[in-house]
Amino acid sequence: MEFVDILKIVVPIILFMLAAIGGAIRWILDREEKAQAKEDAAQKEYWGAVHESLQRLVGELAGQFKEHKDEQSSWRERTDKKLESLEERFGEFRESVAGGYIKRDDWLSHAVNLERKVDNLRNDIHKELQIMGRSIAELGKNK
Repeated sequence: MEFVDILKIVVPIILFMLAAIGGAIRWILDREEKAQAKEDAAQKEYWGAVHESLQRLVGELAGQFKEHKDEQSSWRERTDKKLESLEERFGEFRESVAGGYIKRDDWLSHAVNLERKVDNLRNDIHKELQIMGRSIAELGKNK
């Protein structure tokens, strides 16, 4: 078997493997992009709802504050209770926001890992191709 015959067999196999790997990587990246787009849309909707809730809450508190402005110490006690409730709700809100940032950090970590794995795969394929090229060159010299 001559060197050219070997190349006729090996080159299409290598090209097919590279195309398959490229297609798989593109599919993975497209899937991740779609998932990120959905997550971005969900976050935008979430923050819009949070903004509306906060606006409504501020409006309610401002109205209640104006209504009870002239009351005496009982008003102060009720206001203190409402402020404590608001502080608790604000604490819960901050905890829920922290969860969103953790999800984002997790996604970034996964993205970095995926990029590292793709780079390693590309380096491995490059090394294998170099080894195969050397082997083919040695076969050609031996004939």
